[in-house]
Amino acid sequence: DEWQELLAAKELEASASIFEAPVYDPTFTILSWFSNPRFTERLTHEQSEKIGIAFSEANMVVLVQEDVEGTEDSTSDDLR
Repeated sequence: DEWQELLAAKELEASASIFEAPVYDPTFTILSWFSNPRFTERLTHEQSEKIGIAFSEANMVVLVQEDVEGTEDSTSDDLR
């Protein structure tokens, strides 16, 4: 619940998130997830996705988001 509150406070929507601690070798850890069925399901999708990775000491958080192309209305006033 705390994790969902943090995502909501930062206005982030994650289709998957993974927290792992301690992490001594991030590259090995991420690669090992693809051999673990529990993580493979969360990390492999047919649609394009964005991935964010954050480190703090020996902690690592990975967020996976759908790559949604957003468009905004604009006017010529926006060019000034």
